[in-house]
Amino acid sequence: MTALLAVLLAARVLDLGPTRAQRESAATTLEFPFAARADEELTRATVRLAVDGITSLEVLVNDEPVAVLSGVSGTREVPVPKELLAERNSLGLRLRGADGACAARPGAWHALRAWRSR
Repeated sequence: MTALLAVLLAARVLDLGPTRAQRESAATTLEFPFAARADEELTRATVRLAVDGITSLEVLVNDEPVAVLSGVSGTREVPVPKELLAERNSLGLRLRGADGACAARPGAWHALRAWRSR
């Protein structure tokens, strides 16, 4: 599995990458906080993931499901509804098993990388 991760907020890109501890974790969910600057209002956001060989991944914003990506490869952009955005936000990525339940797998997050803007 290879995954690249970024949140695009209106005209800027936030690089959200896992810490070493998150990569080593066997947790079912990883959380990445992101916020608006004091001088801006969030009007839209897009989560950009590049995924290769992942069975099922649920994307959540502020604990609300936004998308479930199953058996995908390549780059995916997931739009985030404006109604879910606040001044302070949390992006969650949750591994899911074949039955749809949360699935913890040791080392599953090793390939998660920060996406770098140009």
